[in-house]
Amino acid sequence: MGLGPTLKITLVVMLMEQNVRYLHKKEGPLWYFKVYNFNDLRDLLENVTDKIRDYVFRGQSKADWELVSTLYQLIERARRTGAKHSSVERFVRLHLDRFKLEIRGRRGDNPPKLDDDELWALGQHYGLATPLLDWSKSPYISLFFALEEMNEYSENRALWCLNTKEVEEKNKNLSKREKLYLIFPDTDDNKRLLGQSGLFSKGPVMKSVMLG
Repeated sequence: MGLGPTLKITLVVMLMEQNVRYLHKKEGPLWYFKVYNFNDLRDLLENVTDKIRDYVFRGQSKADWELVSTLYQLIERARRTGAKHSSVERFVRLHLDRFKLEIRGRRGDNPPKLDDDELWALGQHYGLATPLLDWSKSPYISLFFALEEMNEYSENRALWCLNTKEVEEKNKNLSKREKLYLIFPDTDDNKRLLGQSGLFSKGPVMKSVMLG
């Protein structure tokens, strides 16, 4: 049973060539597949996308949105409104340090010490602008977020599919500052993420994941 005539999903497969069935277009390492009902989407995920267990997924309610973090967006807004251009690295460090101060005494008695990635993950949960993007190991959980607030004139939605094995291979030829890291939080501070089979990606702050 389909999800209705308003369903438009662009499935974007990153970094690995795929079967041409449902193929809409190719742009560099990105393969865009177009489907219009749930049965075709399931067929694409289960039969066309090879080794689905190697992928992580992200749903977005507009297919033309770039894969950029909320911290990227914050910095870009500040620049457009005339804020002085300072070192991105310094701004990011101060931003995280301020968050550390804000959460003192709010994590219960004797909370475990968190590294920077875990702090960013906790901040993401509470609405902090971070260099992280949410992903899920489940395409169907990600699809839920892509299809929120559907209506008769629904936007074209996107389900991004990132091959983790290919990311590992690409990272071998990149410097530490250029790499795309996949972060799997395992602390009790982020139960919502664990319940959604969730993880984060973190790359250079001022780059889109699809261009980084």
